[in-house]
Amino acid sequence: MLASTAPPGKKSEDLLDQLTNGWIFEPKLDGFRCLMHISDGTIVLRSRTGRDIGQRFSATPLPELEGPLVIDGELIATDERGRPSFNLVQKANGRPGDPIATYVAFDLLYDADEGDIREQPWTARRPRLEALQASGLTVIPYSPSGRAIWDVVLSQDLEGAIAKRAQAKYRSGRSSDWLKLKRVRELSAIVTGFKEGSGARADSFGSLAVALMDDESQLVPIGSVGSGFNEGDLRYLRTLPLPFVIEVRYQEWTGTALRMPIFKGVREDVPITDCTFRLQLPEARQGAS
Repeated sequence: MLASTAPPGKKSEDLLDQLTNGWIFEPKLDGFRCLMHISDGTIVLRSRTGRDIGQRFSATPLPELEGPLVIDGELIATDERGRPSFNLVQKANGRPGDPIATYVAFDLLYDADEGDIREQPWTARRPRLEALQASGLTVIPYSPSGRAIWDVVLSQDLEGAIAKRAQAKYRSGRSSDWLKLKRVRELSAIVTGFKEGSGARADSFGSLAVALMDDESQLVPIGSVGSGFNEGDLRYLRTLPLPFVIEVRYQEWTGTALRMPIFKGVREDVPITDCTFRLQLPEARQGAS
């Protein structure tokens, strides 16, 4: 089942107080979605599109289960602080020295005793999933309290949370029974240039090159921002002399660039001298200085 993102205009933390009775909450892990198929002790890892990815994640520790079972979960790789990092799991390719991914389960689709249980509610599927922990399966924690999970999200610097209707059946497509509650990351960045556009944006620009200053006041590129603009933004931004400052929402710092950056607006109130790694992206300062 794919989660729907929280409705536009509603903050994730506001929804936590609205989704009370009948909902459960899990931390959202930033990894590689994966189905685990188990039959006669043989485990096959498949991507959401059905591709066999077992060779790529051959170093991943697997549970000792006979099956038949089908489990839904996430392959994650953690950084030195123990936080799931999409950048690291992307580098897990089964080669010596690559990050080693861990499989974390969050749902059970096919049970050895019951067969296909996708039509059963989450409250029935969850105990069967938890029973597999005795065989070495790692299962994601949950809580009926959204605030309790959000505290975990904040304290462990996670991407966000997933809210699920406790009585929901399993569905493979997007559903209002699962909601992504994303934690917002934003920073002020220096626009250093315009990248050429194409198609409908051939007459304006494709993206904005952005940077921050290191401890030596040198500009260090942190990627490019190519989404979040309306027609007025496209016209107005071309009139501004370089460099100028914009607000950027992003999902993660990969170590070299912002992941999934989105333009939020021009920040005329933020001086360029404030756009430093020290102030805007302190976790990256070590590598930028």
